Amino acid sequence: MVYLANYGIVHGDLACRNVLVFRFHNSNPQENLVKLTDFGLTRASTLYS
Repeated sequence: MVYLANYGIVHGDLACRNVLVFRFHNSNPQENLVKLTDFGLTRASTLYS
């Protein structure tokens, strides 16, 4: 959240359920890679059914 605030980014629903962890390093947190999502904006689709 501090990183986002430093860049003036506002996420309307920042919660653990909206964070995808792609890369996690115990010893070097600078190497962590996460992506923020908002699954509340998803819609049902019949494209892949």
